[in-house]
Amino acid sequence: MGKSLNAGYIGRKMSKRGYEALQKGELPLSMLTQKKLLKVGIAHSLSFIRWLCKRGYIKPTSWHHRGNPPTLTRFYHPKRIARQLESLPVERLLEEWKAWRGY
Repeated sequence: MGKSLNAGYIGRKMSKRGYEALQKGELPLSMLTQKKLLKVGIAHSLSFIRWLCKRGYIKPTSWHHRGNPPTLTRFYHPKRIARQLESLPVERLLEEWKAWRGY
């Protein structure tokens, strides 16, 4: 009997390591919510935080494969986002984000 081609996955949607990351509180941006940010003391909008992550100002905690076909997905821990925000020029970045959004 051959080796299962799906041995590293839970179902077809997520790798086992991705699932373990979820259990530790790490999340892909698609699962990050305003409520989870508020829980760790981040009052900025979810849209702004996602923008910072996508622009690379906030670094991911880990990367894992998700989906079928698998794509590499960045995972972020809300507490690590809060720590990284402390060392960023948030006011300047807020102005840049607002200009990008067309405010």
